[in-house]
Amino acid sequence: MSQNNPKVGIVCLGEAGNLGDDLILIAAVEAVYDCYPEAEITYLSFGQHLDWAAVAEIRGLPKIPRAVISKPEIPFVSQHRDYFADRDVVIFGGGGLLHSSHATNGNYLWLSYLPRSGAGYPRVLATGLGLGPFNQRWMNILGNKRSPFDQAWMRDEYSEKLANETLKWPSKICRDFIDDEFLRPFFVAPTESSRKATVLGVALRSWPGLSIEETARHVTDVASRHGCTLVRFFVLESAQGHGPDVEFTLAVSRLLRVKTETIVYRADALVSFLTAMQSVSVAVSMKLHSSAVWRASEVQMYPIYYAPKISSFFGKEFDGLEISRDVVAPVREESANPRAAATVATGLATLLMRSESTGERFDTTRYVFQVQVIVSALWVRARNIVGKLGARQ
Repeated sequence: MSQNNPKVGIVCLGEAGNLGDDLILIAAVEAVYDCYPEAEITYLSFGQHLDWAAVAEIRGLPKIPRAVISKPEIPFVSQHRDYFADRDVVIFGGGGLLHSSHATNGNYLWLSYLPRSGAGYPRVLATGLGLGPFNQRWMNILGNKRSPFDQAWMRDEYSEKLANETLKWPSKICRDFIDDEFLRPFFVAPTESSRKATVLGVALRSWPGLSIEETARHVTDVASRHGCTLVRFFVLESAQGHGPDVEFTLAVSRLLRVKTETIVYRADALVSFLTAMQSVSVAVSMKLHSSAVWRASEVQMYPIYYAPKISSFFGKEFDGLEISRDVVAPVREESANPRAAATVATGLATLLMRSESTGERFDTTRYVFQVQVIVSALWVRARNIVGKLGARQ
């Protein structure tokens, strides 16, 4: 390995149809190139590809990283941990990869991409990472293991406290990858017409306990309060234009009596999507990275709190799902906490000097989890088939 062109892997939810995670991927790639312009970067991809040529031109990247397409693990045949086995350092995060809100074994799936530990294996840097919430099962599983990371930086106080005090994973706190400094180069100067336009921007996600009717009433109330003549919905996450957030957003929009538009994020149109988000005059924001974009472009926001990360962003203690009826100013980043990009630079410099990775992986229980994941996937597939057959009858 040359100290000037290290081999770096990035594990995140890249190119999966999620604006925030694509921005995190770009930010991590940029952070590596900023300190090692000749680095060889490979990143985990889920196939909805970014326009890297356009991104490289805007961000001034020296070259384009290489995608490694995610595929299902097959016990005793194919292993996720081999994807980045030839790297010197693997960057894990940022984003909310580890939690138990959705997939039963989602935490294993993400940690499965981490290579073996020990002498000669890649070291792992977790940064800009959000943790939790975890159910008791995963609290027990993760709490009984040493940290899987050789160095860890969490993106908010909730995650940092959960890591250090509950899981006993040594961690420090940094700012999220997607901060004002990162976002501004993507923005264009607003035109005179866009300044005058009275547009309400709305970014939602489907979430248990959040009803379509209540959300529509709230959006209507905010639009009326600010004299908005257009409500522009932004769906930040979808699977090729489909998915629960798309369906929820369209259902809410159909209940409104004002003019509406719905823009669904596409990875190959990232820049134009950000430009459209910048054009609103006020916003209802439920997504973390819609909030980050609107903070950077100084848009007033009515947050919808559904997770600790959103509450932390607005400086509020998380107390369950809540719709704010008032404009809330987001917290400005504490200067005492380093930017996630800065932790990449310092983390790589430190870990490249080490010969041994000390993180604890899922080596002893890997095959048990693989079988569970396969059985769960087959069950979901069978249930969907039965549902489709029933709908035809």
